[in-house]
Amino acid sequence: MSVSMKTIIYIVMSAVSGVAILLLFLLNRRFRISKRKEDVFFRYLCAIEIVYCATVIIKNMDWLFATQNPFGFWPLVFSTVPQILLVLSAQMWVLFVDYYINGSMDEIKRRYRLFYIPYLFILVIGIFGVLLLKRMESETVNGLEDVSVRSAALFILWLLTYYIVSVVTVVWYIVKAIKIVRYHKTERDRPLLLRLDVFAIPWAVAYFFELLPTTSVYIEPLCAAISLILTFYIIQKRYQYIDEETQFYNESFIDYLKKYFLSRKVNDVILVSVRGKNASDTARAVSACRPEKSMIFRIGEDTFLIMAHNPGEVALRSFKELLRAQYSAFDDSTALDVETFVQTKEENFEELVNRAGL
Repeated sequence: MSVSMKTIIYIVMSAVSGVAILLLFLLNRRFRISKRKEDVFFRYLCAIEIVYCATVIIKNMDWLFATQNPFGFWPLVFSTVPQILLVLSAQMWVLFVDYYINGSMDEIKRRYRLFYIPYLFILVIGIFGVLLLKRMESETVNGLEDVSVRSAALFILWLLTYYIVSVVTVVWYIVKAIKIVRYHKTERDRPLLLRLDVFAIPWAVAYFFELLPTTSVYIEPLCAAISLILTFYIIQKRYQYIDEETQFYNESFIDYLKKYFLSRKVNDVILVSVRGKNASDTARAVSACRPEKSMIFRIGEDTFLIMAHNPGEVALRSFKELLRAQYSAFDDSTALDVETFVQTKEENFEELVNRAGL
């Protein structure tokens, strides 16, 4: 079977895209070994995109199937796999964004407890499609004119159902990600360090062209790779603000927040300075007691800072007692030094931080 130049270009582009994504693992050791959940989700996302590029290559290597039958079983099976992988990548992307912003695995398990339903539906459609393709493959031994009207109608209905389910699932996940980011912007006073558009736009273009006939534009793998690589380099900015040992923010991020809040009004903030003899036990105590929507910073070797909204004097006193009790459970030989700084109405964020001695 002869191979067209377009097919060769498509295969080469897919291979280059897959290798480019793979290099994200090979060239960045910190990202490769990171145990942060959002990095784990992003690694899964990269792996899915690499498999996607591989299936695109296989789909276009028609000579492997040695068939001219347009309803051949394996050619049609491989023609549907890339769409399934792009749906899966959309889901993994939303999980990454959700955990990146909200940082709660329990909430993710609760919100996405029914995530498997679209895949069960696609599986049922796929089983039906396999049986239908087997039937049509036997009918088209002598040519397309032997295909029955019933089989042709069922085939068209199967394709429409498959694509509708895929598109609806993808749109739902994209809307979900947009809502998560919108909530972050309206409810939280902190920088996101994540651009939704640099992933969504190239990826949506890739998915749109994946739904078109294979004779159209050949840019799907390239768009998928671009979306991941751009997102990767944007979130890499976060690493300069993270303490590698504890995975909390470092002191450099406080300097970044000072500039960030210059043009944004932030009110009713508290800073809780926590210092213990054993830095590891202090970090565990702080992590176990952290308030909702708070940020934790490591300041120096054995001091940690918690930034949160002011819960009130009574709640703040209870929080300090809880911190000390939690630390005593890890190390009862020494006491925990806890100091609070409450933002006044006249103070901006930089003045509050300076008053805390930072």
